[in-house]
Amino acid sequence: MANMAKKLEENNAKGIIQDVILNLENCEKTTDTGVQAVGAVFATHLRSLTKLQVNLGGCKAITNIGLKSLSSHISSNLVNLQHLDLDFRGCREINNIGAREMATSISLGLDKLRHLGLNFYGCFQITDQGITDISQAVTGHLKNLNSFKLTLSYCEGITDVGIRNLAIQIGDNLYGLQKLELNFVSCKQISDAGIIEIASNVTGKLINLHHLDLNFGVWDKVIDQETKDRTAHLEANHKNLSHIGLGVKDNRKITDNGIILLMRSIGENLKKLEYLGLNFSYFSKLTDVGVNSIATAIVDNLKRLNHLDINLSYCKHVTDYGLRELALAIGTGIPNLEELVLGFWNCQKITDQGLKDFATFALLKTTYLKKLDVDFDCCQEISDKGYIDLVVSIRSALKNLRNLRFNFWNCQKIQNPVKAPSKIYLGFVPKLEIRL
Repeated sequence: MANMAKKLEENNAKGIIQDVILNLENCEKTTDTGVQAVGAVFATHLRSLTKLQVNLGGCKAITNIGLKSLSSHISSNLVNLQHLDLDFRGCREINNIGAREMATSISLGLDKLRHLGLNFYGCFQITDQGITDISQAVTGHLKNLNSFKLTLSYCEGITDVGIRNLAIQIGDNLYGLQKLELNFVSCKQISDAGIIEIASNVTGKLINLHHLDLNFGVWDKVIDQETKDRTAHLEANHKNLSHIGLGVKDNRKITDNGIILLMRSIGENLKKLEYLGLNFSYFSKLTDVGVNSIATAIVDNLKRLNHLDINLSYCKHVTDYGLRELALAIGTGIPNLEELVLGFWNCQKITDQGLKDFATFALLKTTYLKKLDVDFDCCQEISDKGYIDLVVSIRSALKNLRNLRFNFWNCQKIQNPVKAPSKIYLGFVPKLEIRL
């Protein structure tokens, strides 16, 4: 810690330091004493900071004491901060009291803050009381925030009650919010009622919102009609949204009908979207019919998209036909697409024909593509032929590509000798990752 302080002092002497990233992730021997020392360094050497990111994820020995000390040093001394991210993933000793004291301290001292990110992933002692206290502190004092990110994934004590309190506080107080990201993966007590609270109290009131990410991960308490209902307020009140990401993986109740309702609503109401992210992985009842509804929404209404991210991994009923319809939609509906991410991991009904159609109808038409990330891990019907068709199409059509990632791991019919020549053949791509 003394060496870090000396280094910061030297750099600060050369000019004002305004941006610092401190990454102590998985330093399991870091204790509250170390965190207190970090706070003291900020207070002594970094008073001019405007942007700070601190990652203490996996530092399991940190408790409420360290959290309180760090936040106190930050709020008392870094009064010019505009951007703050604090990551306490897996710090399991932190509970509602620590979260409340941290949020209160930051909120009272940093009135210039424009972005706040708080990550309590896996801090399982945080419950509805904790999320209520966090939301009251943040929204009560940081009314100038335009970006807020809160992660409480795997905090299984959070229920619809906590979600409702959070939604009301955000909707009633953060009028200028433009970007909101909420992550509650594997908070299994949250049901459709909690999501409807977010739809009505948050998206229904924040008229300046243009970037929205909602990730509820494993969530098996929603059925088809509720899929439609929970988006009604969002779509009716946010026709100017340009970015939306929806993550609801591993659902065993939503069928094609639910996806059709959802995509019809998104297509008809959110025509200004530039980014669309959909995580429907592990949807056991999703078939090509549901995939076709995604394709229809793209072709009919979502022509402004420049980034598309769709994850259909482990959707066991999706076949070459679904991939073909999606490819046709991409090629004809959004030819100016710049970034494309597709996940079909363990979709066993995808074959060489599906890959050929994807190459023919999508890749040969999206010549402006700069980033392509495709995952066909464990698709056992894909062989050298399908893989080579894909590589040849990329080589011939995607001259603007700057970032390419393939994952065909565990595709048993793809032979290892293909790997070396494909890397040479695709050598024009500056950032290239191939996994076979």
